[in-house]
Amino acid sequence: MDLARQLVADYGYLAVFVGTFLEGESVLLAAAFVAHHGLLSGPLVAAVAACGAWTGHVAFFALGRWRGRAWLFARPRLGRHARRADEIMVRHGWASVFILQYLYGTRVAGAILFGMSSFTLPRFLALQAVNCAVWAAVVTGAGYLLGATLELAARRLTWVTVGLVALALAGALWVAWRRARRPD
Repeated sequence: MDLARQLVADYGYLAVFVGTFLEGESVLLAAAFVAHHGLLSGPLVAAVAACGAWTGHVAFFALGRWRGRAWLFARPRLGRHARRADEIMVRHGWASVFILQYLYGTRVAGAILFGMSSFTLPRFLALQAVNCAVWAAVVTGAGYLLGATLELAARRLTWVTVGLVALALAGALWVAWRRARRPD
């Protein structure tokens, strides 16, 4: 267990950055859960996640400008998400920067599509800075609350388990007592 704690202390923030660079809700939720237990700092996890997500979005935006459709549609899974992201971009304009952040699988495809579009880089950078900060705060908060909830549930579950065992034992003793009193 000490080795795991040391690994989290040494590489936890790097893992959050890399995980959120790529596509990181699960990484961020796990890091926030760990932060709830005091192994990482919650605010620092959120800040690193926002930076990782923003850096990833900028990289995928650049990829969209550089290689665009050829790269995206050579990957069928991303291409499938790209069609959905493109529909959202057309329908919602600049607000789609925020919408695509929260729809599964559209974050990377969306950033590539923004790079392929007429969306300007300064506008994309500014909107993504706000978007990534809000996203990181929301997901970190959710993970932190999840950690607190699971901890509380585990404590209560322990008492529920003790209560159920006590009831079962009392029931067994009552049945034994009734059998002992019954005449043969």
